[in-house]
Amino acid sequence: MTNPVSTHPDTARVHDGVVEVIAARTLYDVGHLRPESHFEADLGIDSVIMESVLLSVREHFALSAELPAGPATIGELVDAVRAALADADAGSGAPVSAGAGSADAGAADPVTEAVVAAAMRQTQYQRHQLDLDA
Repeated sequence: MTNPVSTHPDTARVHDGVVEVIAARTLYDVGHLRPESHFEADLGIDSVIMESVLLSVREHFALSAELPAGPATIGELVDAVRAALADADAGSGAPVSAGAGSADAGAADPVTEAVVAAAMRQTQYQRHQLDLDA
């Protein structure tokens, strides 16, 4: 049985973006994260980390709508993101690009962007948790 959602051309882009976010939030190697990987059973991701992953995915894809709290696998989360992107495209009429929110935040200053990226890697904080004015 073929899943029609998975045949969309943006599936690979969305999958890669979701996997990058999960890898950054959990420190798993990207190669270990497969579409059928179960968040809790296979990866040991609890509800607190899952909420962090969902927030980071929303930021990465510049989604204004909430993602469902219940995807059990990476593939289900990819499908939810694709559906949210399709809804956003249908609602605005303009394409939504991956990472649009993070590109606007510090695109004017590459040094600030590098410092924020390093702080995120070292502290595991999300971008919105790092106040540049502090």
